[in-house]
Amino acid sequence: MPPVKRHDPVSRPPLGSTPDDPWTNKDPTRHYVEAHAKTEFHGVEYYLELEYEIETVREHGPKLKGSRARTEGSECSRRGCVLMSRPLADVQAERAQSQSMADAMDLRMADPLKAENIRGGRGVAVSYLGNNT
Repeated sequence: MPPVKRHDPVSRPPLGSTPDDPWTNKDPTRHYVEAHAKTEFHGVEYYLELEYEIETVREHGPKLKGSRARTEGSECSRRGCVLMSRPLADVQAERAQSQSMADAMDLRMADPLKAENIRGGRGVAVSYLGNNT
């Protein structure tokens, strides 16, 4: 008797349709985030302090897929979130600097006994902020 061929149902996301990116026509030299307009923690004010700019509707700017036309100059928003952007080079430079600081901290935390004072015969208080006291 030949084996019965298996027919599995089509795989679907558990929360329904989840598009990869609802925005089109974005500038590839900028980093985009959606910030919630009304929250205090990591909201619009937080990203404004990080030098992000609020994206507005303009002729060659970002557009929301499948949405109706919006008035020129209004902010790009979706479901209570505002689209904000910043130059990608600045974001990548900050991430590289943060990663190098984290790597240096990992090295210091991996073997703090290397900071031992051999000549004095006693240990040295090690600060993980980069300063040995």
